[in-house]
Amino acid sequence: MKMMSEVSREDIPVERVYGIESEYPVDDKLLIRAATYSYQPLPGLYSVNTFLSNGARLYYDMGTHLEYSTPECLDIKDVVAAYLAGERVLMEVKERSGSNATLNSRIVDDRGQTWASHENYLTRPDIDPRKGSVAYFITSHGVARNIITGSGSILKSPRDGVSRFHISQKAHLLDEVANINCSRVPKPFINTREKPLADVARFRRIHVVGGDPTMSPWALAVRMGSMSLVLRMMEHNRLLNKNLNEYTLKDPITAAAILAEDTKLQHKVEMVDGKDMTLLDFELRLSSLAMTVVEKVEVPDSERLVAQKWHDALEKVLEEKSTDFLLNKTEWVAKNARIQRNQEISDVAVRELKDHTVDMRWGDLDELGTAKHLRDDKKFFEDPFGSVAAADQLVLNAPKGRAAIRARAVKEIYHLRRSEIPYKVSWEHIDIGEEEIELENPYGISASKRHRMDYVIDSAIQFAEKAGK
Repeated sequence: MKMMSEVSREDIPVERVYGIESEYPVDDKLLIRAATYSYQPLPGLYSVNTFLSNGARLYYDMGTHLEYSTPECLDIKDVVAAYLAGERVLMEVKERSGSNATLNSRIVDDRGQTWASHENYLTRPDIDPRKGSVAYFITSHGVARNIITGSGSILKSPRDGVSRFHISQKAHLLDEVANINCSRVPKPFINTREKPLADVARFRRIHVVGGDPTMSPWALAVRMGSMSLVLRMMEHNRLLNKNLNEYTLKDPITAAAILAEDTKLQHKVEMVDGKDMTLLDFELRLSSLAMTVVEKVEVPDSERLVAQKWHDALEKVLEEKSTDFLLNKTEWVAKNARIQRNQEISDVAVRELKDHTVDMRWGDLDELGTAKHLRDDKKFFEDPFGSVAAADQLVLNAPKGRAAIRARAVKEIYHLRRSEIPYKVSWEHIDIGEEEIELENPYGISASKRHRMDYVIDSAIQFAEKAGK
């Protein structure tokens, strides 16, 4: 048994925190008002300073789009369910507002305008994406994972301007591996802004801004879980004893553009070590290393399951030389199969119109949209954690950890809305009057701090009630 002095921080698994930010383009005033200015957008779902009583955040961001940020989650299965719950919240808000606007998860339009489907992961401070080796390693996987997590779309090729089917909606628009931008050119895969929304001495946030959204619970779980496992490869590389250059692409951005149109998964790319291989072979190699990680590191059961799903899917595709195995798992495969049905139409103009209609309506969240239809068909997309059912609970309730503390505070502070007592809720703080309760620990707060928070809130409510009489 190791003495405490002999235990390296690499021996201790990082307790990961996950989150997803989703943007939905909309310029309907009824919907915007209902989502961002109403104190109570849903029965039982209170709102304070854009934070909701399920721990999430809903607000009108720059430009013409709504943004829903899931609460911070401590497990893969929770973040998948929280993401799906967010779509249900938005649809409920839309119905209550009387808006006729369309909400669609698509993040690229015909003109190349993009919106966000961002991922957040807390890691150790030394895993710094401003270092080239770290950023290139993360982005290499981020590009290649589109084989099994991409959402796909018919887009104009940057090579010749011809519209054709792409595996990923955003991959061909990436300009750099990492920079401080989010929405401006040059577009990176990783945003390097220093903002962990937690104790900076313990955490660094990896903010991935170049990924695709997906309606598939399977693909969403693999998207988030595989990236977490890639981070663990760096966090625990002393145990793995691997040269990660052997798992890094020489030029991930060029590889992203190549993969985007490579529906046959045949083109080869160059590795840092000079070897050439297909991105399918590369990603399978990386998933094999993930299997080693889960053998040597005590990771959550959900990540262990993701590692197996990730690896098995790639092996099956390689073995069968076909993506048919991914039909009920990966969105781009399902969408492309649906579009291929139109090839029987001899009239080119009619066929292209039908292809465009399928593509544009695919991500609609309303009753007639493909997204709602496919999710309601329990036999379609695989759901490894039962996330579709679990999402019902996270519409009105928060997952465990700091999110649950914030959610509880929002429900109580809501009752102060007509008082003169100032208050504010954020990711890291709850301010009431002159009192500030820090929430720097994403896993929760101490019992003493919880008692203090309850006392401050109860006192403020009592004072407001007396003042209102």
